[in-house]
Amino acid sequence: MCNGRHHTLLHVESTSTSVKSPPSATASDPERQSPGASSEGQVITMMTAPVSQGLRRVLLATAHVLVTSAARTVKIRALLDQGSTRSFVSEAVVRALKGRTFKATNSLVGVGGVSAGTSLSVAPLSIGPKHGHGPVFRIDALILQTLTTYCPQLPSREVAWPHLQGLELADDHPTDSEPVQLLIGADLYGSLLLDGVVRGPPSEPVAQNTVLGWVLSGPTSTVNPSVDMAETVLHCVDNDTLHASLTKFWEIESIPTAVNHTVEEVQCEEHFAFTHTRTPTGQYVVRLPFKTEPPIPIGASRVTASRSLTSLDRRLSRDSSIHKRYSEFMAEYEALGHMERVPPPSSETNQVVYLTHHPVVKPDSTTTQLRVVFNASALTTNFTSLNSHLMIGPKLQSDLFIILSQWRAYQFVYTADIAKMYRQIQIHPDDRDYQRILWKATPGDPVQEFRLTTVTYGTACAPYLALKVLQQLTLDEGHAFPLGAQILKRFVYVDDCLFGANDLHTLSRMKNELCDLLSRGHFVPRKWGSNVDSLLAGVDPDNHGLAWSPSDADRATVKVLGLVWAPSLDSFNYNVAIRSPPATTKRQVLALIASLFDPLGWVSPVIVRSKMFMQSLWRQQITWDDPLSLHLASQWAKIHDDFGNLSNIVIPR
Repeated sequence: MCNGRHHTLLHVESTSTSVKSPPSATASDPERQSPGASSEGQVITMMTAPVSQGLRRVLLATAHVLVTSAARTVKIRALLDQGSTRSFVSEAVVRALKGRTFKATNSLVGVGGVSAGTSLSVAPLSIGPKHGHGPVFRIDALILQTLTTYCPQLPSREVAWPHLQGLELADDHPTDSEPVQLLIGADLYGSLLLDGVVRGPPSEPVAQNTVLGWVLSGPTSTVNPSVDMAETVLHCVDNDTLHASLTKFWEIESIPTAVNHTVEEVQCEEHFAFTHTRTPTGQYVVRLPFKTEPPIPIGASRVTASRSLTSLDRRLSRDSSIHKRYSEFMAEYEALGHMERVPPPSSETNQVVYLTHHPVVKPDSTTTQLRVVFNASALTTNFTSLNSHLMIGPKLQSDLFIILSQWRAYQFVYTADIAKMYRQIQIHPDDRDYQRILWKATPGDPVQEFRLTTVTYGTACAPYLALKVLQQLTLDEGHAFPLGAQILKRFVYVDDCLFGANDLHTLSRMKNELCDLLSRGHFVPRKWGSNVDSLLAGVDPDNHGLAWSPSDADRATVKVLGLVWAPSLDSFNYNVAIRSPPATTKRQVLALIASLFDPLGWVSPVIVRSKMFMQSLWRQQITWDDPLSLHLASQWAKIHDDFGNLSNIVIPR
């Protein structure tokens, strides 16, 4: 072997004692190198070099595919390259499709690590088999002027390989001179493979079955000794450049001035725009935003769900109180229509994914002290999860600091949250089998199969879908409720609404419009709180968010985005659970420090001292459960005393 930097499958030993190599492709050579794109620092290396005569030709795996963008479709030749971490498309195809492209900076590196320029753009594409039937895959392809000079140009007599007879080839003419316009990298390659490999003699190509058809690769025959041949090497690696590192270094200390969505985020936005609907009563129905068109390449999940249910049964059997609340939660879930019983899947059933579930107990909650959380990140048999196949979507949430600061600007205020916000949004029936669960109320009951019918807390796309629906509601119905629309646009954090005004009449109108607007989308605000008692006069006592008893009204408090607010005093205070005596291990110290929530920086002096103390523990290489030395314990005792004094701090809203 020559120990050169290329794939051994493409290696050919030279019989010549001297081979003249051309210079490496650079950014200044338009025929060899042109811009691609990735915001993730992907780099492409492409090289063509002459090799000696009398060598075997090698077929690379090619396929004819249908590529779609912006409602236009073209049929082109694609090269399947597992050695590339990204996919690429030619500029000619992008121009023919007239689809959208997005700017992204990506450094290009040539053979030997030589810089070869910078790529600038990326194109979102949908790719499917040439016959138009079968799964469609979405990819973000880096754009290059020319992908490769690969061209087998074999005589027609050489394609009559007996072991390939009867196979439906993905490439209609794998040995002709049609140029490659798409390179499918490892970001999609694994999803295309199917069971089945057909081998012939060592000098003939191997056929691999894929969703695109059978692709051929490997040696073919000996070329004419009088003909020179070029060896094609394609290689793609990650390279986070110094430029990108420096950019991130400065940006982390700056206030962002604009939001630049990634290609996937733009796709998620477009997916919602084209797929969301409403029921005749106004309730929103959404589709799950998969990264690729269903069926998705996910493994089996029922065995994992069954084992998780068995473990859950053992846990619930040890605590009758939690068991009772868990069963009540699930019974309510079904009674509200948020999950439905279904028979086990049959051969006609679409793809099915089972989620695991477990309890989360919140003793301080005024409404739901036990919540069942569905785990869409549980791995299946091919080590992927439902969440790994879902687009997360762009960040739609306003910053917590901004929401709280705006709320503090008004004399009179309301706070409320939207009841079961995620569960007021239906999932399209075609996607509900991706949200199946197993459940039985008592250990003696048979295991029942259910599927969740609404947006599910625990799926990666749930926060995006919920906030996007609120945005859509303001677009669809906000013209009739301008004050309510302003609240949904500017004064909502997740499911919490914090708004105010400087006169009571305006604030009352804002509340009424918010309730009316939310009702158009089947949403209901609850847990109302206000710094003016008269503003709560018309609110059902069951919908009050105040944590108080009638005999202790002056000390009533309500949780506002993690902070404790006393409406009667209209002030914030801190409620820190102090451990007595002070913590004695690093684990206990960190647990107490992490319990402090200070989004507005009011108690920074205490928090900074705590973090500095943590740094000293790391420097001295103290393990998690080792007791603190006398010197460190003395330092921590002083900080611990400061924690106790935080409850005396009162900050006007």
